[in-house]
Order: sequence, then structure tokens, then C-alpha cells
Amino acid sequence: MSAGTVRTFRVLTYNIMHRLDALRSSKYFYCAPSVLKFPVRMSRIEKELLHHDPDILCLQEAEQVSLDQLSTSLGAGGYRKAVHMFNSTLPSGDGCAIFYRPEVFRLLSTQTFRFNSLLDKWFSQHMHMTGTDVQWALWRELKEKLNMAVIASFSLMPSGPVVHVVSTHLFWDPLFPDIK
Repeated sequence: MSAGTVRTFRVLTYNIMHRLDALRSSKYFYCAPSVLKFPVRMSRIEKELLHHDPDILCLQEAEQVSLDQLSTSLGAGGYRKAVHMFNSTLPSGDGCAIFYRPEVFRLLSTQTFRFNSLLDKWFSQHMHMTGTDVQWALWRELKEKLNMAVIASFSLMPSGPVVHVVSTHLFWDPLFPDIK
């Protein structure tokens, strides 16, 4: 690739909704209950993901059973899983994953982390400090919520620039719109 050459690629991010959330049909009153059932939903998700034909695919709320199924179908579609991470302490056990097309990217490295572990690593020495109610509320929310990120670094083939991709899942609840 010569200097000044522009290469493009497509990234798709998709929250596939974990099974426990899909069981809350009253939350999704606008959907027929039959389409929320796991086999139907996964079949439609697979078709949707493959239809858009991205070069990189970021998933949120993927749990082990859905990720196993998607790894098989996406693998048959030419994708390789770069990285994944689950919240094993939650009933849903959901997490994030990144897939990529190996003919477009070369995987260089991966990393996973939970945001609350960053607090322990970088800010635990400040726990003794007194703060405002807002500061303590923020600290508590960051510590209690299992926000996570998976990161993959790629080289655009054949020897292009390095691209860093992050898929993250952050807490959100309509009852607490100010907490992210």
C-alpha cells in the first residue's frame, strides 16, 4: 500500500440481548413472544450479522451458549473470534466479544478488563479521602456495576496501519438514566 492510499473497512456493533432479558416479554411488549425465544432469536441474529458482512464485529450481551453458536456460524462465514469476556458472577453470565475477518486483518494482541478493577488498580489509595455524596455515589456505581471492555489490536492486511477496536458493555437501566 502506497503512502496516501485510503483503505476502508466496516465495523458492526450489536447487542444481541442475553437470554434472561429476552424472557422479560413484558419489557418487549411490541415483539411477538415467539421471536424472543432463544433459537428463533439466534437464527435471526446470525442472519442479520452475516447479511451486513462487516470486517470487524463487536458483540455485547453475548453469553457462553450464544457465543458458541455464533462462533460456529460466523466461523463458517469466514470470521475468527479475537477475544471475549463474560460476567460470570451475574445470572445472565453475559459479556462482550470481537470477531474479525482474517483475510482483512491480522490479530496483533488482545486485552480484557472490568472498569471496577481499574478503580482498584489506580484509585484505591484515595479511598481514605472524604468526598462529596456525588463522588461517593460515582465510586459505588463504578465498583458495583460490572462494566467491561474487550480490546483487540489488528494490522490491516497486508501490512497496513494498526487498528484498535474496543467492545464494551456499560450498565444502563431506564430507571437510572443518569448511571452509565
